[in-house]
Amino acid sequence: MRHQIKYVLLIFSLLSFSVNLLAQKKKKADIVKERREISAQKNFIEGEKHFLLENYTKALGYFIHALENSPNNSGILYKVGETYLKINEFNKAEAYAQKALILSPKNKYYYLLVSQIYKTQLRFQEAAIVYENLLRTLPKEKEYLFDLAALYLYDNQLEKGLEVYDRAEKHFGKSPEIAFAKQQIYLRQNKLDEAIKEGEKLVEIFPSEEKYVISLARLLASNNRLEESKKILESLVQNSPNSVEGRLLLSDVYSKTDQPEKSKENLEIIFGDTSLDINAKIELLAGFMSQLPNSEVEIFTQRLATKMVEAHPDDANSYVMFGDILLKSGKRKEALEKYVRAVSIDDSSFNVWLNIFQIEMEQGQTDSLLTHSEKALELFPNQAIIYFYNGMAKMNKKQYEEAVGMLTYGKKLSGSDENLKSVFNSQLGEAFNAIKAYEKSDVAFEAALKYNPKNYAILNNYSYYLSLRKEKLKLAKKMAARVVKDNPNNATYLDTYAWVLYVMAEYKDAKKHLERAIKNNGANGTIIEHYGDVLFKLGDVDKAVRQWEKAKSLIGNSEFIDKKIAHRKLYE
Repeated sequence: MRHQIKYVLLIFSLLSFSVNLLAQKKKKADIVKERREISAQKNFIEGEKHFLLENYTKALGYFIHALENSPNNSGILYKVGETYLKINEFNKAEAYAQKALILSPKNKYYYLLVSQIYKTQLRFQEAAIVYENLLRTLPKEKEYLFDLAALYLYDNQLEKGLEVYDRAEKHFGKSPEIAFAKQQIYLRQNKLDEAIKEGEKLVEIFPSEEKYVISLARLLASNNRLEESKKILESLVQNSPNSVEGRLLLSDVYSKTDQPEKSKENLEIIFGDTSLDINAKIELLAGFMSQLPNSEVEIFTQRLATKMVEAHPDDANSYVMFGDILLKSGKRKEALEKYVRAVSIDDSSFNVWLNIFQIEMEQGQTDSLLTHSEKALELFPNQAIIYFYNGMAKMNKKQYEEAVGMLTYGKKLSGSDENLKSVFNSQLGEAFNAIKAYEKSDVAFEAALKYNPKNYAILNNYSYYLSLRKEKLKLAKKMAARVVKDNPNNATYLDTYAWVLYVMAEYKDAKKHLERAIKNNGANGTIIEHYGDVLFKLGDVDKAVRQWEKAKSLIGNSEFIDKKIAHRKLYE
C-alpha cells in the first residue's frame, strides 16, 4: 500500500513537472511572437517614414524585414507591393499585392493597387477584371463603376463601357457626366443619332444649363446639321441675349449658312461685351488678320478692334492687337498711335517698343524716336537694338559724338550676333565720317563689309565718302562698280559711281552713268548738279549752266549752286 502511494505521488510529481514545463515553453513562444510583432511594427514604421520621403529603396528594405517577422500580414504585403510599383518592378509588385488581396479580399485598397499595377503596364483588360471583382465582392462601392468604364474605353471595348455607364446611371440616376461620357462613346462608334439623343436628354433634364444647350448645338454644327444647330442657338440667344458663347457659335453657324451680315452682327455684340475674355477676342481677330490685306475684311476687323478697346480700355493687349491690324493694313501712323497707347498702360512688351521704333524711324519722327528709345533703355538696358535706334535718332539730330557712344556700346552688347554687329559698324562708319574721324570710319565700314560683303548701301556710301575725300579711289571705284553691276537701274548708285569716276577725271564714263541715272528717275538736285559739273569738265559750259539752273529748283543741290550759275564756273 505504501509503495502504491509513493508511485502515485511520483506520477503526480512528474505530471506537475510536465505541466510546468509546457507552461514555460508556451510562455516562451508567446514572448518570441510578441518580439517578432514588435520588430515588424518598428520596421514597418521606419519603412513608412522613408516611403513618405520617396526614398523607396530604403523603405523597401525595412518593409521586407517587417514581412520576415510577420509573413502573413496583408498590410505589410500591400506596402511591399506598392513600393515595388514605385520603382517599376512590376512582377514583384503584382505578386505581393495579389497575396495581400487573397489574405484580405474585403479591402478595396488592395484591389486598387493590383489594378494600378496593371494600368501602369497598359494591361487594361486585366485591370478591368480586378474592378469587376471589387464591385462583386464589395457591391456598395458603386463609385468605382466610373473607373471600370474608363478602363473599358482605354481597351477600346466600347460596348462594355456603355454597359457599365448604364449600370452607373441605374444606380446614380441621370447625370451630365454619364450622359456626356455615353455621348462620346456613341461618337466613337459613329452613332451620331444616339449621341444627339444623349445631348437632348441633358438639355431636357437641365434646361437652365446653357452649357448643355451649346454643347448640343456644337455637336450638330460640327456634323453639318447647321439648320438644327441654328434653331437651338437662336432660341438660346433670344432667351439669354447675353450668352457670349452662344452668340459666338451662332455667328459661326450664320457664316457657314451664307448669312454674313448676321454673323458680323453677333460678333460685334460679342466684342463689345466685357464678359468675353480679351484673349479670346484677340484669337478671333488673329483669324481675320490672316486675310489681310483685304479692304472688306479690313473695315470689319477694325470695327471689331474698336469695340474691343472700348470694352477693355485699360488692357494694353487690346491696343497692341489693334496696332497689329492697322500695321498689316498699311496704316502705319495709326498703328503707331495704338502702340504708344499700349506702352503707356503696360511698358513691359519689348516687341511693341520695337514696332514703335521702326515706324518712327521710317516716318522720320526723330524727336519721338529719341524720347521713346531713351525710355526703353531704362526698361531694357541690355538690349543692343535699342542702342541702335537711339544712336540713329541722335545722328538725325546731328548729335554725332553721342551717337558714336550709343552705337559703340550697343555693338558690345551684340555678343555673337554678327549680323547685328555689322549693322552697328555700318552706322558707326556714318557717324565717324560725320565727325571727320575718317580712319575710324573706314575701319567700321570694312568691318561691316567683312560680315556682309554684298551690302550695297554700305558699299555705296563708303565709296562715296572716299571719293569726297579723294582717298583710296581705286577701292572706291571697285566698290561702286560692283554695286552698279548688280543694280544697273538704281539712280543713287549710278550717281555715286559717276562721282567716283568724276573725281578720277574719267568724265566721259561719268557722263554716261549720270545720263543713265537721270533716265531711271534720278532727277534730283544732287544728280542734276553732278551732271552739270561733268559737262563743265567736258567743255560744254552752256549746257552745264542749264543743268545747274535746273538743279537749283530741285531738292539736294549744293551750297555752291548760286555761285556756279552766277559765275558760269565750277566751285567745289
